[in-house]
Amino acid sequence: MVCLSLSAHASDEISSTSLCVHNQSDVELFFVLRLNNVSRTTGVLKTDERLCLQGTETGHPGTVAVFESPLAMEGCTRLAKSGQMHILTDYSSFDNCTWQ
Repeated sequence: MVCLSLSAHASDEISSTSLCVHNQSDVELFFVLRLNNVSRTTGVLKTDERLCLQGTETGHPGTVAVFESPLAMEGCTRLAKSGQMHILTDYSSFDNCTWQ
């Protein structure tokens, strides 16, 4: 299950089995969420939008990746776990992003 919220805030409650990202940078970016190398979702998020990927268990390992566009080769990737909101505050390619 994929949830795309266009005006959600990081303080909104998320499921303990969801992997979520919140774009607090000042640019529109392409995000890729993965859980257990099995589930995957993507989305282009504007400032203050978020994207969630529903998992099946709390604390499952995954990754959150962000790129300038769906065609970009370089971006930022971080290890993640379900049940957490990952907040991007500043984007710079080549794994130079700032996360809260």
